[in-house]
Amino acid sequence: MKLILKQYLSQMRERHELDAFLPELLSDMGFNVISKPQVGTRQYGVDVAAIGKNTRGEDAVYLFSIKGGDLTRKEWDGDSNQALRGSLNEIIDVYIDRFIPSEHKDKPVIICLCFGGEIKEQVRLNVSSFIDKNTNNKISFEEWNGDKLAQLIQDNFLKEDFLPRDYQGLMRKSLALLDEPLTSYGYFKELITEILASNKAEIARIRQVYISLWILFVWCRDENNLESAFLSAELATLYCWNLIKNLDSYSEKQKRKIVDAINSLISLYRLVSDFYLRTKIIPYCHIQHGLSSAVQGRNHIDVNLKLFDILGRLSLETLWLSNEITNVNEENDEILLKNTQSQYIQAIKNLINNNPILLSPYREGQTIEVALALLALNQEDDLTYIHSWLEAMLDRIRSNFLANQTYPSTLSEYSKLIKHPAHEQGYKEKVTQSSVLYAFLATYAAVTDMQDIYDSIKILYRDYIGHCNLQAWYLSDDSEAAIWKNSAAHGATLAGLNLNTSMHEWQEEVLYQCKNSATFKELSAIKSGSPCLLLIACRHHKYPLPYDFFINLGTDVDKILNSTPFS
Repeated sequence: MKLILKQYLSQMRERHELDAFLPELLSDMGFNVISKPQVGTRQYGVDVAAIGKNTRGEDAVYLFSIKGGDLTRKEWDGDSNQALRGSLNEIIDVYIDRFIPSEHKDKPVIICLCFGGEIKEQVRLNVSSFIDKNTNNKISFEEWNGDKLAQLIQDNFLKEDFLPRDYQGLMRKSLALLDEPLTSYGYFKELITEILASNKAEIARIRQVYISLWILFVWCRDENNLESAFLSAELATLYCWNLIKNLDSYSEKQKRKIVDAINSLISLYRLVSDFYLRTKIIPYCHIQHGLSSAVQGRNHIDVNLKLFDILGRLSLETLWLSNEITNVNEENDEILLKNTQSQYIQAIKNLINNNPILLSPYREGQTIEVALALLALNQEDDLTYIHSWLEAMLDRIRSNFLANQTYPSTLSEYSKLIKHPAHEQGYKEKVTQSSVLYAFLATYAAVTDMQDIYDSIKILYRDYIGHCNLQAWYLSDDSEAAIWKNSAAHGATLAGLNLNTSMHEWQEEVLYQCKNSATFKELSAIKSGSPCLLLIACRHHKYPLPYDFFINLGTDVDKILNSTPFS
């Protein structure tokens, strides 16, 4: 296991990876972390500062200067202002005198050279000479290399009473089967289920999941296969949220620590998602049939399922950015996030424009991805593109019904989808006997005042699927207990909806439950100001998006998505 950890650490980058992981490790070791990495603020060589016990059992100030990978001559004393020697000089010359809090001024100072790899031999003598020259009664130095960090992880995160050898075996199996992502994901799911079933403190369990996910992500990135890490990051976030969702039951001190831990996990999930999308998806969205060809599926069913899945992933990250934009303090950060969101929205448009198969949902379950995309595109506050996409989608569905090609169906099993549509008597009526897709599209058209789209849905329904039972799905009182882990059936269905009515009457009927129930607002993620957790649950566990996200688009939806997390 230590060899796995050392390889994992050696692959970690300095910014947003090793510097994000180290505070979690220190906290688990009993250190009091007093300073974490900051963007845009000069840190005078210190990435992380913490108070902990030295080898004599005394409280000491630990100052960490972090570098990724091995410490080479360039990393030690190169031309870059990020060289480690320059950072250490700043710590000695400025940080110790000016930035250590007054209550810790009298404590001994330990400057830690922290990196995921090892010190290369050609620079070892230089480092040793620097340390000897600058060590005194007040200041000493420690080398926290990959070997030491791996041992600390084993002694703290992976200690036998916390993660028995059987569970370490699950970690190894997950890493060994990255070329079979669903199998790897299955082992990781077993692993975090066992971790979270422990009787340890909640924050300890979350940190355990956090480091396990870090290991999986870095391993996946090294193998250039991110699928297992992406799915596992979603699952880990949902399972850990389920563990601590009743935040009001904790003391303020406990709550703050737990919020910090869950925020770290969410940040890691976002890092995995963004890295996957920026390296595997966005660069190919602008290429005609680029991603359709890249799927290399056995048939058009494979391409359709994967492209809608990608559409959902892109859209969900766009919605996370909406939530993040509201909570930044600096104007420059807000501008940067808005530019990033614009890039994601353009990527969604490019994906749809260059892959016409996204005009043809094959499964009712793809209502989820369509809804996520509409919600994401709505962040641009321009319905022109949305209207053209819906218009083209309805035209394609109508053509598919007319030609008896792959029209939307209730089928979910792959073995049945590849035979769809069949030609036997009564087949169409059987696989289109109910629908949430058309009910959702009609509702979206109504709330955005797209009368022509609503009328097109009515005509499609009349001409081809008049037998279909139109349905809407809602959250129920038991959803809070079940939705995060998909642990039980929940929710409520309004069936037998009548399209032969005005757009206003349809909207009133479908949205009545949302407007007259507090279920949505009482969900833990909504109360805590993190609605995108609910969107992850819907995407990952295949639940329709609650209609509450679509009431009065442009007003209420902004209030929901732009709420402040954990307020």
